[in-house]
Amino acid sequence: MKPLKQLLVGAALILATGQSTAQIVVPSRGDTGWQTFQVTLANPFSGTVRIGVSNEGDTMADSHLLLDNFVNLGLANPGFETGDFTGWTLQGSGSVVTGASAYNGTPYTPTEGTYMARLFARGASTDWIDPLLPPGYDATDGAWLEFDVNIAAGTTVSFDWAFLAWDYVPYHDFAFLWSLETGNQTGELEILAYIDTPPVPVPVPEPGSLALVSLGLFGLAGAGMRKRKRH
Repeated sequence: MKPLKQLLVGAALILATGQSTAQIVVPSRGDTGWQTFQVTLANPFSGTVRIGVSNEGDTMADSHLLLDNFVNLGLANPGFETGDFTGWTLQGSGSVVTGASAYNGTPYTPTEGTYMARLFARGASTDWIDPLLPPGYDATDGAWLEFDVNIAAGTTVSFDWAFLAWDYVPYHDFAFLWSLETGNQTGELEILAYIDTPPVPVPVPEPGSLALVSLGLFGLAGAGMRKRKRH
């Protein structure tokens, strides 16, 4: 299978923003650190939003998604400070916590207030995502928070999230944002992060190094020319 990021670039325009966010490739049993999803709506949006985490290809190891600090979405409990999911619809497995740890033990605490949500990729079928994924990918089960919103054009909305991979390649567990605008039949999917082997960065020589390489090649070329002249 090709990388999920490569196949989904340009596939979704979330919340009528006119642009999609960068996806994060997470190594086996790695984590993203806290991230902030923030967009300014180019058009008004009225509809349903789901934010969650899914297993891919198996159900043996459940990755996690942390969520906190929802801004300008009109939610009654945007930071889970009631200590529970009051005002939210939870599908699948999740809890409201004061702290969490990644697979390698990296600690996470809320980005604001005392509480945050922690979702586990189990408990609810995510087969409904499959038609929005590239061929060869299989969303199996997961969990998500669902809510209805009415947002005016020009509004900047945001939330904090962190994806904790508890699975490994070739199982591409992923965190997602899905939206369904009122009147539409098919929702739009944004992959926030997924498990895969990160690409190996290609080192870019420093300007000084490039100059030395050029001089070295020039010297070699000159030596070859001199050698040919002696014959």
